[in-house]
Amino acid sequence: MSTVIRNENAVKSRRFALDKYRLIKQIGQGGCGKVYLAKNIVNSEQCAIKRICTQTAIANKYLADEISTMKAVKHIPGVVRYIDSFKKQETTNIVMEHINGWNLQSIVENLELEERVIATLCKSILKSLQQVHELQIIHRDIKCGNIMLTNDGETKLIDFGYATYCPEGGHVRSGKIGSMFWMAPEISQRKPYNEKSDIWSFGIMVMEMFLGDPPYYSTDETNEFIVNRLAQGDIPIVDSMSSELQEFVQRCLAISPEDRPSAEELLNDKFLDSAIPLTDVSHSVAQNEDRLK
Repeated sequence: MSTVIRNENAVKSRRFALDKYRLIKQIGQGGCGKVYLAKNIVNSEQCAIKRICTQTAIANKYLADEISTMKAVKHIPGVVRYIDSFKKQETTNIVMEHINGWNLQSIVENLELEERVIATLCKSILKSLQQVHELQIIHRDIKCGNIMLTNDGETKLIDFGYATYCPEGGHVRSGKIGSMFWMAPEISQRKPYNEKSDIWSFGIMVMEMFLGDPPYYSTDETNEFIVNRLAQGDIPIVDSMSSELQEFVQRCLAISPEDRPSAEELLNDKFLDSAIPLTDVSHSVAQNEDRLK
């Protein structure tokens, strides 16, 4: 994978790029760093800046991978748009578009979604995921927390911190990576995997949309127990789901990656026939914004 973070001398030659931006407030935080709302002083446009401490070689490698994949997918409408990146001292800054809207995790935790709304969100997200996979990129962290719904009626896939390239027809060989409750069996078992691991995570995310949390999220069982249950494909069936939604989820959660459909194939699933305009979903969420955390 090509490294797109500039070398040390090149970074120093930039005229303190951070001075071009004014940080307004912190709007997010994850395991890799903090995200700030910022303003471009030159053109007055708002943006988001993810700031990550990169003192180790491993941290620099992950940042190089993240920036490389963000640059590769920045033309996809349903993906957060990369703007710039630069390093100041031991902190790498990734500048991206600021998305006006709501995080899908906040929506599903506080609002009960009708199946036609879930179908609408799935259809939009799958279109973006299809384009990401066509670039031979695996996101490796598909979940509601990494999806934004904009005020204008779009979904945006965010956080490419775990993303990697996968040669067409090939497999990635690496250890466990991603979020436990959404992790595909082949990843948790440290087996070779490809873009079909994203389809498993997508299926868990669909259940998250319906239930408010992924399976086993509220259990008191140990992490090892949960991982083993998920790795065996032991996903509890939700009787209150329609048969169409159950079948849609079951297709995504096939134990064998070869038996899972691609994002493109899922777009033809009959469950998505009930989708409504995404702008209607955004409008409904806006009317209930006071209920979101």
